Amino acid sequence: MTEFDSVIDLALIDVNDYRLRKLYDKDIDGFKQYCDGFLIRAVQDFKDCRQSLAYDIETRTFESDLTQTEQKILAYLWAVHWYLKDNQTYALYRIHLQNSGSFKNHSEAQNLKENSVYADKMREEVDRQIRAYQLEDISSYY
Repeated sequence: MTEFDSVIDLALIDVNDYRLRKLYDKDIDGFKQYCDGFLIRAVQDFKDCRQSLAYDIETRTFESDLTQTEQKILAYLWAVHWYLKDNQTYALYRIHLQNSGSFKNHSEAQNLKENSVYADKMREEVDRQIRAYQLEDISSYY
């Protein structure tokens, strides 16, 4: 059985957010619950996994012993979902920050475009990882 923490720890290598660190330091159970939500969404996006992605939310474990590749794909999907949520949160506060004078945003359209391009690149990378994973065992698809 693979623990949720194994996958989330992999995802947190690529995600550096002071708010997550603050939540971790303040409320470890709240941190786990928050991160588990992204992992559950990631599971739903990992189509054609060779192993069952069934999980027990109470024990925070997958029923299968996931390979490193499968954990890496789930971690990347976790990061994609975190980024999309973080980007939406940023969009909500961007105007308030700009008006306060503590943050200047000279081209909102350019920022939105760049964030969209980055999200697309993240999705392309995870699609590439899933295709490579599927090609490792191509004979099972025939």
